[in-house]
Amino acid sequence: MGIIIGKFYEFEYLERIAMSRNVLPISKPLVKCYLYDACPLSILANTEDYLDWFYSNYIQLFCSKNILEDGYLFLEFYGKNQAFTSPWLKNQHLSGCTLAKTQQDIIKFIIGHIDLGYYFYGHLDDFYVPFRMDHRKHHFLHDLMIYGYDEEKSIFMVIAYDKNALFDHFEISFDTFKQGFLQGYSINKNIPYWHDWVYLFKFNNHGQYNFDLKLVEELLHDYLFGINTSEKHRASSNPWSNENKAFGMEVYPYLKKYYMHLINRKIKYDTRITSILVEHKRCMLKRIKHMHDKGYLMGIEPLYEHYVEIEKRFVIFHGLMIKYMLTGNKSCIDTIVNSLDDIAHKEQMILSELLEKIRQTNAFRNGKEVVQ
Repeated sequence: MGIIIGKFYEFEYLERIAMSRNVLPISKPLVKCYLYDACPLSILANTEDYLDWFYSNYIQLFCSKNILEDGYLFLEFYGKNQAFTSPWLKNQHLSGCTLAKTQQDIIKFIIGHIDLGYYFYGHLDDFYVPFRMDHRKHHFLHDLMIYGYDEEKSIFMVIAYDKNALFDHFEISFDTFKQGFLQGYSINKNIPYWHDWVYLFKFNNHGQYNFDLKLVEELLHDYLFGINTSEKHRASSNPWSNENKAFGMEVYPYLKKYYMHLINRKIKYDTRITSILVEHKRCMLKRIKHMHDKGYLMGIEPLYEHYVEIEKRFVIFHGLMIKYMLTGNKSCIDTIVNSLDDIAHKEQMILSELLEKIRQTNAFRNGKEVVQ
């Protein structure tokens, strides 16, 4: 008989192979600024098979408009948790609160699922986690992913961000994890719904997805013209309001506003902004190379070379943000602000030409299919 926990059926592992150590494979993800991208992408990155799916997605950006009211600028790839929907990832979810309040032994629960090939993605209270910035200071639920265990050492292997904002591998004792998980959900009341979910990920060896040049055309068009992509997903959720969200190239004016507020000390620095921008440009660059190398699009070598410079500029911006964080030197921010209009114009020119080549290729292929 199974014990019902949320929407998930947890069975006793009577047939479990006796193991004292089991480590599931993970690799470096292409996007890692936010853990809800980094963790599942670390699983997918064990194979190159998923790249056609990845490069068909992760194109559109969005940001919040109400910077001063919110107290920060939130910038991210459009499509939160889109890695969860990859054809190469099986996932199950359940309520962390429910799991914490049952009589379930959370350590055995996780070990049993790792032995079945599942990664555990959930939240712990940073107060109890030694490598977190808020350790023994503040109670805050923060995500991480467990990919292995060692019963002799009584530890889990996890990937997460540490107190220095570095994405890395860590070990956490069973006792520490149990305390951080159980106490986290009992101390932190009225938690946001996204903190309540626990996900069990498993790599799907039978995943399939062909590169979708038509989808790339649509998303790149949305990016270039600042179109609200959420308008296309009305069937599953209401569109986001244009009053408080900017999309694609329209994020540039809000980047400039953010940096001006930063210079005037009206808002705090956030290196995640330039991290996302570097990842976006790097993924776009890799996408162009992928389309060329796989023969999906011809004659785009010059565009690749031009876009290399775009990516390099944002790497420099990220370095300047780190320098500003360490020194408070406003000239670092001035350099970014004074460069944004120029770099936005150059990116617009390069990607507009890329979009036109994609349109021509899609039109040719569609015409060929009609003739056949």
